[in-house]
Amino acid sequence: MSIGTATIEYEFICPLPNGLHARPANCLEQVVVGFVSDISVVNLNNNKKANVKSVLSLIGADIKKGDKCLVVVQGNDAKPAYDALVDFIEHKLPDCDAALPEMVYETNKVILPPVLEDAGIDVIPGNPVVSGIGRGKAVFFEKLKLPESLNIAGFVDVNDELSEVERAISELSSDITDNLSSGRATVVEREILNTHLSIANDVELLNKVRYLINNEGISAGEAMLSAVEHFSKILKMAESGLIRERVLDLRDVCYQVLKNIYHGKIDDSVKLDSHSICIAGNLTPCQFMSLDKEKLKGMVLTHAGNTSHTVILARSFGIPTLTGVDGVCLNIENGKEVIVDADLGIIVTEINEKVERYYALENRKQKAIAQKCTIFKKKPATTKDGSSIKVMANVATADEVEIAIANGAQGIGLFRTEMLFMDRQEAPSEDEQFEEYRKAAANANGSRVVIRTFDIGGDKSVGYLNLPKEGNPFLGYRAVRLYNEYEKLFKDQLRAILRASAYGNLELMIPMISCIEEVLWVKEKVKQVKEALDSESISYNTDIKLGIMIEVPAAAFIIPHLSKEVDFFSIGTNDLAQYFFAADRCNEKVKSLYNSNHPALLSLIKKIVDDADVNGIRVGMCGEMAGKVENLPILLGLGLKEISLASPSIAGIKAECAGLDRASCKELVIKILNCASSDQVEVVIAEQCRMNSHAVVEVGLIDLQVDCIDRAEVIKYISDILYINGRTNSPLEMEKEFWKRESVYSTGLGYGFAIPHCKNGLVNCHSICVFRLDKPIKWDSSDKKPVGMIIAMAIKDGETAGDSHMQIFSRLAKKIMCREFRNKLRILLSEHEVVRFLYDQLALKDIQ
Repeated sequence: MSIGTATIEYEFICPLPNGLHARPANCLEQVVVGFVSDISVVNLNNNKKANVKSVLSLIGADIKKGDKCLVVVQGNDAKPAYDALVDFIEHKLPDCDAALPEMVYETNKVILPPVLEDAGIDVIPGNPVVSGIGRGKAVFFEKLKLPESLNIAGFVDVNDELSEVERAISELSSDITDNLSSGRATVVEREILNTHLSIANDVELLNKVRYLINNEGISAGEAMLSAVEHFSKILKMAESGLIRERVLDLRDVCYQVLKNIYHGKIDDSVKLDSHSICIAGNLTPCQFMSLDKEKLKGMVLTHAGNTSHTVILARSFGIPTLTGVDGVCLNIENGKEVIVDADLGIIVTEINEKVERYYALENRKQKAIAQKCTIFKKKPATTKDGSSIKVMANVATADEVEIAIANGAQGIGLFRTEMLFMDRQEAPSEDEQFEEYRKAAANANGSRVVIRTFDIGGDKSVGYLNLPKEGNPFLGYRAVRLYNEYEKLFKDQLRAILRASAYGNLELMIPMISCIEEVLWVKEKVKQVKEALDSESISYNTDIKLGIMIEVPAAAFIIPHLSKEVDFFSIGTNDLAQYFFAADRCNEKVKSLYNSNHPALLSLIKKIVDDADVNGIRVGMCGEMAGKVENLPILLGLGLKEISLASPSIAGIKAECAGLDRASCKELVIKILNCASSDQVEVVIAEQCRMNSHAVVEVGLIDLQVDCIDRAEVIKYISDILYINGRTNSPLEMEKEFWKRESVYSTGLGYGFAIPHCKNGLVNCHSICVFRLDKPIKWDSSDKKPVGMIIAMAIKDGETAGDSHMQIFSRLAKKIMCREFRNKLRILLSEHEVVRFLYDQLALKDIQ
């Protein structure tokens, strides 16, 4: 410490694990904001100087743990300001950071397929929540601009513009303060609100805006945007990911201020002019629906979870989506072409020749899978033994209904209406709802549409209802439990649904039923609404069917009683599982308990289905469990005759169904229900796969014109072919298994042949692939010659596999030593000829 006549200085070492990010910066600002002295801090490691009274200035100094800092206090009240600041830094600052671990993304922790690894690129990892691959220009949803319609050009009255800025900031500060004092905000929300309040009142931000208005004669809105871009650039240059993330908060505050300046005339929608990847902190469902789905090829959302409604919508439209990429994406140049790979969980920001070749192979694989599934779109889902299961779609908007029917949906098993109630200042009117439901009925072309009444509460908050803050909202005041208090809102929706039922095949479904009393209450309200419509001579389907969701375990044990009151059931496995296991599906700490293949849960579902069948009531399933192709044998075995899922998965589910028979599936479920754990269930399922063996060699495993330029591409191609032909469900893992062998010794046997091979539990059945390369490639063969012929073996592991791996390998090795065998294989003209030749030469009929 040094004390002069007007200056006091103090040095300290930053103790914060994540550096001086927004929260501790806000705490520092609050300590000094009441003093008139000028107070600054210099990061002596990078010589960046900051105004301690400005959160933006403080976090822009990029102060990290261990950085030496110099505080300078100068002014009339320098001594008390200095004392307060030093006391805070020495005794309280270290405790300001405990709850905010920094999320650091290191590209060397991403395990890339060898082809991409060889490309020598950096990628950004993320959490894949909607699978698929999308490519397009990076479009930032947070990018703000003023609408041309505002007509802000021309002479600017400086005093008026300054007044507008101060009024708008004051209004925003007041709104944030009201939210903080309401008691409804969670701990996390309060931290965000406090950060936004500090940014809104930041002295450096306001000074920058004032300077621009005074000295450049621009409008309040233009000055606000320019100031935000100025500070955004500073924050983006920070080494700390947490500091870079604050750009999102800065833009969010700016957007709110602009809305106040221009009285709601600011539009945050984004127009996509070409194939695009949307990058955003988060998107509301309404914002998502405003995007052109033909041009939207992928999304990167920093904060959305797997069950957020925007993610659910993205899944319905088949938009590849990643989450959890905070801050890092902000360094991507707007308009730069990127690839969102939500199968690998990465964003590719550098597209070179190797990357192009890798995604050409991926595109070929996806097209082959789609082509196999397309023929099933318009067919019913029928098993080999003639049993059928109705495949419906889950949707949230009327527009999705048309897409779902086009994708092969046999109707809509779940229309989530709560999307109509969210992201708005007041509830939708009866007429607005009627138009949406009428349109849904029309788009279904006579197929059944099950409309679920609003499931609000839990994870779906609606501000205008002022629902109370709950410690465990999933178990609290939600769905049907709200309807008594919000009876008018419920009846408005019933009226809208009933009116729309005159225009198509609509059914009504109530969520979260746990007892018979709730059903009787709902039926009474439906009766009252029907009587009111009759008195007004308004048409509706008088025989509209009423169903309920079975998602509360209590309801599963009163099926016989419920069957007397309703027409159908729909099992909602998302909530049923979390209530049954007492495991919040959004809590990573207990995620492992939330397992749809647990024999206890499957026993409960079997009971629901059996009890419904005995009582002659239709029962379906609309939870996420229904949308996973690997679960289909279990669902068929449980006796389900109807499932509802995201429409992009429908054709694949139908294709899978065609290869199963219900009798075998029932035997599978009997075995599963005798298991004690999920692990045992997995063993039983694996054994069932072994029993459904295909031929060792078939035409789909042969390709006599393969364009691969190195060993990595060939091994990827082998794994993809196995996946396309149903020989494995995990092509990327299979690729790794082939490389385990290659890393020990080269499988290039000489004579221009290579025999890559593996033996593991990922293989559904013994398989041999034969490829003829367009151009020979290097393979580190024993005779140093390039390889032009590939014979790949994938052998299923397990007790029934015996020594077939070595039998096939031994026979192949012997045959390849024979020139006649090699030459014949090289000149065969068709895939069918190759299959017949191998069966004959390797005696494959002996090994199945």
